[in-house]
Amino acid sequence: MWICFYVRMYECHYVCMGIRQRNDFVKFLYSGVTDYVVVLVSGTKGGSGKSVTAKELVLIAANLGIQTSIVDRDAQGTSIKFMEKRQKLIEEGKKNGNALGDLVMPRAKSLEGRLPSELIAAEAKAGSKFIVVDLAGRDDELVRDALKSVDAVVTPIRPTGEDLEEAEKFDEVVGAMWPNCPRLKAAFFMISQAPTHGVRKKNQLPMAIKHLQSEKIQFINLMDMAISDRYQFVKASSDGNKFSVTELEGGGQAVREVYGVFERITDAVMSETLNERAA
Repeated sequence: MWICFYVRMYECHYVCMGIRQRNDFVKFLYSGVTDYVVVLVSGTKGGSGKSVTAKELVLIAANLGIQTSIVDRDAQGTSIKFMEKRQKLIEEGKKNGNALGDLVMPRAKSLEGRLPSELIAAEAKAGSKFIVVDLAGRDDELVRDALKSVDAVVTPIRPTGEDLEEAEKFDEVVGAMWPNCPRLKAAFFMISQAPTHGVRKKNQLPMAIKHLQSEKIQFINLMDMAISDRYQFVKASSDGNKFSVTELEGGGQAVREVYGVFERITDAVMSETLNERAA
């Protein structure tokens, strides 16, 4: 029953996050309830969509008028390279007097030998209210240090056997660290590159959902929103394009998916923060 329920939800992709929910998060950030919010995007395997998720989250927040930063420690430096090319597009747009000059630009920082907690603190001190950290999902010093300073963790995971095996290992890491993570309020597995049709959708997606809801996963919740394998994500990051899918015309279902992911993360952080204050 649960598998059918979740498959139907993924097929519907939910509705686009409304203006009210987005405004609620902006008000929350600037109300004094919390100084800032940090989201760790940590993928269990390369190619899982980690950097795509990180840049979508930070650009959604930036387009809401929130001061934002993205901290990158991926071996490939994908998020930093994306933001560097985006900065060049903005500069060219301003020079030529076109709309590209009006694009929002988050602060983008590489760890460069520093611990995530140090750079998070520095970005918060610089005024960033929404900070996204892009890290590999290995059980190492950097991940454990980052977990101590973040409000939420989202782990994109493809619906494949190898990725699901790695999910169990990362769940153990988060579970072992959670008692020592004073800010941590929510942790999610998010199915990424979800098949949209054919045999893969029929077989792989139910298998992944069943595994991520099984007793093998004890600490990280399965998010009831997936990011699908869609052309819009390729188009947004292709040569000459350095955008969020929310900034493209005709983003369609891809836009609804990334807004849905953003909504679930921010709603969880807001809810847990307010509950803690009320306790």
